[in-house]
Amino acid sequence: MPHTFAIGDKALNPARPDWGVGTVTSVSAHVANGKQGQRLTIRFDGAGLKTVSTAIIDLTTPPVASTGVTVADLTALPASVLDTAAPLARRLTSATEWYRFRRGDRQALDWAIQKLAIADPLSVLSREQLHEAREGFFRSLDHMIADLARDLGRKDPEALATLRDTAPPAAQPFIQQHAGR
Repeated sequence: MPHTFAIGDKALNPARPDWGVGTVTSVSAHVANGKQGQRLTIRFDGAGLKTVSTAIIDLTTPPVASTGVTVADLTALPASVLDTAAPLARRLTSATEWYRFRRGDRQALDWAIQKLAIADPLSVLSREQLHEAREGFFRSLDHMIADLARDLGRKDPEALATLRDTAPPAAQPFIQQHAGR
């Protein structure tokens, strides 16, 4: 039975390995040549945005390391940052705590250890995968911090100022830049 994909899932096209790993951005039911499937819009690392039909193309999911760890596990934002029921200040504080891992090889390893809760991330991921995942994580985190800082700046400018002043030094200018926009 073919894999059923959802938004956010990772996918590979075995016929086009040069496309790299893709992330599913939209899903709809689709019939092609009398076969049921899904029409997927996928952003591939090496080919950009593509629309494919699983009724025609047999997509696969990326291999999972022996520990069950994937690059997607690393790029996902923590639940404490995504929890919309939590106060904005708590979510923003949680997000800025990750900035201590922003730069440097040692920080990349420490970041992966923290995210995956394993002692040696290089036993399951290459150094290149590790750095690529960290960049993807921080792109997502930057967007989230910008949104949270903007929203908190509108609701409670004093709380934002306090949080900005106590945030890791690397995060402070970023928070200031997006406060109250």
